[in-house]
Amino acid sequence: KGFVPQHSSSAQAPEEVAAVGRAMSHQNGKATALVVGGGIGGLAAALALHKAGFRVEVFEQAPNPAEVGAGINILPGAVQVLHDLGLAEALKSTGRSGGAGVQTSELVYCAASGTVILREKRGLEAGCKAPQYSIHRGWLHMMLLAT
Repeated sequence: KGFVPQHSSSAQAPEEVAAVGRAMSHQNGKATALVVGGGIGGLAAALALHKAGFRVEVFEQAPNPAEVGAGINILPGAVQVLHDLGLAEALKSTGRSGGAGVQTSELVYCAASGTVILREKRGLEAGCKAPQYSIHRGWLHMMLLAT
């Protein structure tokens, strides 16, 4: 783990982040990057910055991460970023502890009667370099946090 999640109340976050930034701008010869927000985007940014050689501090308002939200689709461009961050196998595995990503190969919209209105190939089936995944956003969040 290359980053340290920090809990911070929203009212204090800007001052805390600025103070930490001044105090830790170059600790142990590494530049420090501060990421405000420990959601999917913030954690992905923190992992990418860590991979690039930064020491990373993540500031999040929520005191304890939890599996909240609903299912989301991760489009191929974002999946490629997650693969580059080392999460390819975790996305493919099954079960809550492994991510439970379902590779999406087709999108179909139907009328209430069942008549197909639109049918499109997705991810690898559509010729993209990376797949598309459907996953519970909470499971993706936990996967990023555990990386």
